[in-house]
Amino acid sequence: MRGEYFERTEGLKELGLDLLQIDDGWQGTQYSKWETVATAKYKKPQLDAKLADNAIYEVYPEGWTNVRKAAKEAGIKLGLWAAWTIPYEDLLKNYQLGDFRSYKLDFAKLRDYKTLRNLENKVRSFILKTDHKVRVNWDVTENPPRIGYYFGREYGNIYLENRKPLTPVNVLYHPWLVLRDAWHVAKYTNLNKFQITYQNLDMANREESDAYQHNHDYALAITLMGSPIFFQEIHLLSDKAKSAIKPLIDTYKSVRNDMYEGYVFAIGEEPTNSSWTGFQNYNPKSKSGYLTIFRELNSDKATYKFNLNFIDGKNVEFKDLELGESFNIKDFNGLSVALSKGTYKFFSYQVK
Repeated sequence: MRGEYFERTEGLKELGLDLLQIDDGWQGTQYSKWETVATAKYKKPQLDAKLADNAIYEVYPEGWTNVRKAAKEAGIKLGLWAAWTIPYEDLLKNYQLGDFRSYKLDFAKLRDYKTLRNLENKVRSFILKTDHKVRVNWDVTENPPRIGYYFGREYGNIYLENRKPLTPVNVLYHPWLVLRDAWHVAKYTNLNKFQITYQNLDMANREESDAYQHNHDYALAITLMGSPIFFQEIHLLSDKAKSAIKPLIDTYKSVRNDMYEGYVFAIGEEPTNSSWTGFQNYNPKSKSGYLTIFRELNSDKATYKFNLNFIDGKNVEFKDLELGESFNIKDFNGLSVALSKGTYKFFSYQVK
């Protein structure tokens, strides 16, 4: 689990996150010189008046030294954003200075096979040079033609989409849209290689999004069958939000390694903000897996019966991972679930 746009490493440690991703801006406002900037000129963003316009403030006055030290003390890893044009030498230099373990490459314009191959060769050489200590994640939010959902996954994950709290409206955070997009990806490829966004519900534009009507743990649960990413400033999370998501993070991390051994499938109805929907994770070797089940905010059905893959006619033990309660179904022919609106369940299951 990783966080982005976040300057306080102790916040990640408190929640149990694994990696701090440093986003665009560490190199200043240009994209040709890939070194940390010591200072920058403040540009007042919307709804933010911490400094006066054009005030000079410190960014990385001592390069990566301070953030690397803070990350080590907090026991978290570091990641770094860069444009796809960053030279191989600068990838390696920043790795050596900052001990970054993942890179997110952005803005790619791959209009011919030669360009695609050159990018892939650069990344492959970089990973080999670090003795496979780093991973490179691909951003597929660029202008078309895009990298695609099947390219380069041996090098890292796919960053699926931007979902932001305020603007622009076309990428505004709606929990049901995040769920819908992940659900459709899972119909065609294994979702656990895709980074799925959890955003701060309290920061979302209330005039355009119903995010504020959801519970924080519900929104986080949407991401668990992928690779969860906190695309936000985590120090802005309220104590109430932290209290809601911390137990779920702990539960997820206790089974995460097993989940990554499985294959993820879409189950239930297509998410529409009024559906019963979810994901099934299945490991064919152990004949076990995990379920995340959602009754969306506007669903009028009090119960729903889920058909699951690979376990019909079997004796199956299910466990509610958050409550710790187990139950058995013999000759399985579907899982009936009752939930309140806008709530979820996180189950494990084992064929007996």
